[in-house]
Amino acid sequence: WANEGNEAGEESVNLFLKSIGLREYSRYISFNHPYSHERPLLGHLKFFPWAVDENYFKAWRQGRTGYPLVDAGMRELWATGWLHDRIRVVVSSFFVKVLQLPWRWGMKYFWDTLLDADLESDALGWQYITGTLPDSREFDRIDNPQFEGYKFDPNGEYVRR
Repeated sequence: WANEGNEAGEESVNLFLKSIGLREYSRYISFNHPYSHERPLLGHLKFFPWAVDENYFKAWRQGRTGYPLVDAGMRELWATGWLHDRIRVVVSSFFVKVLQLPWRWGMKYFWDTLLDADLESDALGWQYITGTLPDSREFDRIDNPQFEGYKFDPNGEYVRR
């Protein structure tokens, strides 16, 4: 495809290979750290004062947070059992960094609702967002749901649907 100048095909293949690589990396982490779906790999947030608030959790699950992109994503998850990767990042980042709820709650909810739930990949994703993997984001890096909405849904089509 690269020789033919098919950039869309080349991009598609690269995204597919990246996804396979991430899946295999999550398997590697899980095999070598079998507790990774229960506790963080890095202990620097071990004593973080998570907000153990059932009302926040319920509002997030039901898509009633007041943030249109987050709410649309959570309603889509409940209705279809599926979320686009970018929306997964937005709703999980909001869950952990804005609501400051324990990441294991969100991971468990994804496990219960996603049709393509995968324990190793989901644990890796939630730990990546939380900042408890050796190569993850910093905890204070927040995916602003309003900015993400302007960037990826500028006309509000996703939110309306």
